[in-house]
Amino acid sequence: MYAVTLRSRDYRYTQWQKDLGRGDVIFQELYDHRSDPDEVYNLAVKKPKMIKKFAELITEHVKTKH
Repeated sequence: MYAVTLRSRDYRYTQWQKDLGRGDVIFQELYDHRSDPDEVYNLAVKKPKMIKKFAELITEHVKTKH
């Protein structure tokens, strides 16, 4: 299993997959470092728009590298 992580000023997003940058996403994590610096509360289910934005950035990055 592989993980790809992106970090913005306020959030950290991690996407877990069987094959790095390809295939189905197995699990996602999203943490808001402004209110949760210890990353206790995974907001992935509560913030689908933010998840979509980060996932698109990862997909775009992978396409430019292959």
